[in-house]
Amino acid sequence: MVDSPSPTVVIGLDEPYVRAILDRLFKGQLEGWTVKSLAPTHERDPDTPVSVTPTAGPLLLWLEYEDLDWDLIFNSTPSRPVLANAYCIRKGLIRKAQMAFNIHKYVAKNPDSILTRAVPATFIFELDHPDYLDEALNENFEIDQALTQNAQLREAQGTGVETESAGKAGSEIQRFILKPSLTGRGAGIHLFDTREGLEEILESYFEDDSDDEEVEDEDTWSVDQGTQIREWVVQAYVDRPLLLAGGRKFHIRAYVLALGAVEVFLWRDMLCLFAPHRYTLDDLTDHGVHLTNTCLQTDRPEFDESRAVYSFWDDLPTLTNAQGEQALTREALEAAFDQMKAVLHDLFDAVMSETTTFQARQNCFELFGFDFLLDERYGVHLLEANAFPDFKQTGTRLQPVVEGLFEASAQLVARQLERYQSGGTEPLPEEAIPPKLHRVFNKALLGRSAGIPSFP
Repeated sequence: MVDSPSPTVVIGLDEPYVRAILDRLFKGQLEGWTVKSLAPTHERDPDTPVSVTPTAGPLLLWLEYEDLDWDLIFNSTPSRPVLANAYCIRKGLIRKAQMAFNIHKYVAKNPDSILTRAVPATFIFELDHPDYLDEALNENFEIDQALTQNAQLREAQGTGVETESAGKAGSEIQRFILKPSLTGRGAGIHLFDTREGLEEILESYFEDDSDDEEVEDEDTWSVDQGTQIREWVVQAYVDRPLLLAGGRKFHIRAYVLALGAVEVFLWRDMLCLFAPHRYTLDDLTDHGVHLTNTCLQTDRPEFDESRAVYSFWDDLPTLTNAQGEQALTREALEAAFDQMKAVLHDLFDAVMSETTTFQARQNCFELFGFDFLLDERYGVHLLEANAFPDFKQTGTRLQPVVEGLFEASAQLVARQLERYQSGGTEPLPEEAIPPKLHRVFNKALLGRSAGIPSFP
């Protein structure tokens, strides 16, 4: 009897830390694998296309998205399997405008979904030039109305005369956050609550390229600008976030594994990334107050990892609020985690229904980074989803979070390869799932996945 060829993994991610983890896993803990390496992008000739030679046995590709050979992947069969670490089409999840569109359709059909309150009101904003701002606001009249009301409220506060809008119960300034649809890592994000503020932001995007060469004041917090951006999302700004560790805003980075076509798992160990400055609404242009992405902080001389990155489960209960009180109990953390699971369930249900913008395949998998925000009442808000997340945000102290994630993910990927070879589509048995990976969605199940609480 002839032995079956051993499986081969080709590792070609650019991040050295992640490459080292995968190399160690497939050479040690996961037995029977042949390991091949593809040089990082910066070490290769950009004019020479990447070529991966098919193998006699199963082939696993763990590469940068741009290096994946989709012809090889699409021609995969159970007898000559090729497994890839990305889905070819997933813009319905990672492109902010497309995800907003998919969620809008989903909640229209499912008004009781947790997405109705876990996703801030979102508007798709397309603009070719600031001169066409009026037309863009006409298409998003809710924003125009809110900015008009803001102006009336400020006028009333300044004159002491109560206008009709200022006299409405609960009237207050409405703030918005503008995000380019395609960028990540905090690039191009701005806040505004006036029409003039929005105009200034948009004009900055459309400046001549020569203006980009100007030197910025090193004390000014800013994000990358791009003159080619034409599509944004505008979201209602969650302006009452939970504040901890000296009154600072933070967001939760959660890692999610999508497997096959499709099961979705949430990694229990999560990070909390803090803004460097104390929270205030006095200055919406201070990104050190409002933006929590650590990639915007690491190049600054005052960056302190110990103040920027915390463990969700281990560190948050030790942090105090502005009153010096413990703000989060273990029960509150578990409740927030349950909300995240419910959000992810409904989100993947939404995007899986739109096959032109998300196409899951049995021989693909992918790790995503999801960003969540907790408000002052411990409500969970979904901010965005990121493909090929930046694992450097983990820092050094919490590197075991990433190591554990890849170890557990690699185990399930190996199981998925076996399942694909056998032609099986049944859900993975619970005993095969590592303890810290929580299954939140399974396409094979019509109803809500077991263990996912409902939040009507």
